[in-house]
Amino acid sequence: MKDWRKIIQSKYYYKDFVILDKPAMFCELFAGQNIPCVQVHSIQVIQVYGNEPVIVGFCGAFKWNDDEIISLDGDSYYQSTIVYGYSWFSNGKDKCLDILVGEDW
Repeated sequence: MKDWRKIIQSKYYYKDFVILDKPAMFCELFAGQNIPCVQVHSIQVIQVYGNEPVIVGFCGAFKWNDDEIISLDGDSYYQSTIVYGYSWFSNGKDKCLDILVGEDW
């Protein structure tokens, strides 16, 4: 994942993400907040086409309520997941969050 910043900068979807200088645990970054939807995007490279690395991208979603994770899709997620970047968005009703993670989501 050494070139993850370059990969993210080349993807239009991630252009407005805040990229953290020092990645941090999700539970530390968003402690005390209630977030109805957190969409998880993995920056793990899964393939290379020519010279272009391909990342996993969107891989699931959870709710963050009272500093606890509640899966929205049946997958398991971890409070200690390292976050590399994030972006707030609205689903029309609530303020929600996209996060960039590595392989430990």
